[in-house]
Amino acid sequence: MTSFSVLSDSSKLKKNNQLLDVIAQTLTEFITETNPYIIFNGLLNNILMLTDSEYGFMGEIFYDQDEQPHIQNYGMTNMTRNKQAQRLHEVFLRQGQKNCKIERLYGEVLKTGSCVISVGHLGMDNFLGLPIYSHGSLLGVACIVNREHGYDQAVVAYLQPFIEVCGSLIQTYRSNQRQRKIEQELVIHREYLSMFHKLQQGNIDDSLNKGIDEANVFLGSGYLYRQKTRTLLRNNCVVLLTPKEVLLLHLLVSRLNEVVNHQTIESFVWGKVIVSESSLRSLVLRLRKKLSDLHIKTVSGVGHMLIN
Repeated sequence: MTSFSVLSDSSKLKKNNQLLDVIAQTLTEFITETNPYIIFNGLLNNILMLTDSEYGFMGEIFYDQDEQPHIQNYGMTNMTRNKQAQRLHEVFLRQGQKNCKIERLYGEVLKTGSCVISVGHLGMDNFLGLPIYSHGSLLGVACIVNREHGYDQAVVAYLQPFIEVCGSLIQTYRSNQRQRKIEQELVIHREYLSMFHKLQQGNIDDSLNKGIDEANVFLGSGYLYRQKTRTLLRNNCVVLLTPKEVLLLHLLVSRLNEVVNHQTIESFVWGKVIVSESSLRSLVLRLRKKLSDLHIKTVSGVGHMLIN
């Protein structure tokens, strides 16, 4: 794909038809997708295909408490054809998903909120960084690298309709995430109310108080964990936990006084979804905060254990 300024009318028409086909296919494939890795990698692959670029990165933008942006990287091609690119790829995999702060690869795009075109940056032949907006909010960034004829404003203009579709899909994904979170909280709340009513009416099994049911694990400090229903009680009151907190607690209780390694926790809590070390740390910290009287120990570089 050379600059539009040197393309014939027939070539321009062909490129525009290709763009429209990719947009239609993208909307069909990803509008209801819930896995961000599938969404972002699919969008990135389409951008690479439309521009004949060698490799790229794509991620969603979040803001910390100081309103400083960082990127959660979901889309990243395997960059084996270029040694420098391969080193960058290995750093991304080694350091986790939230390693792109302002000073790193996406820095200029985040700082300016505009597209960035560069040549010979970090060992790359050429580079194009594209901000992804929806309703005026910066939601993501796509960066593509090493196009044979380089990048110019004609390429940016050509991609603009697709980038707008990316923004709409990210916004839809976020809305779906919020909706699922609300639904999960409603389920937890209903379970809490159901257990509360049973306690109020005295319908809880006698074994709960007698401690003879093997499915019940006494954890001290008034805590009782019911393994069959994955319910935590304290002084006969249900402790409200999020679904992932429940999964982590259930795993730790099932391996009480044993170290559970990070890989086992990630697999049990998140399944096949790849998560960063910071996500696991955050989950453990939240559980510790809610259950401050329980001893959840961290074994550096290995995992975590619940000590009773």
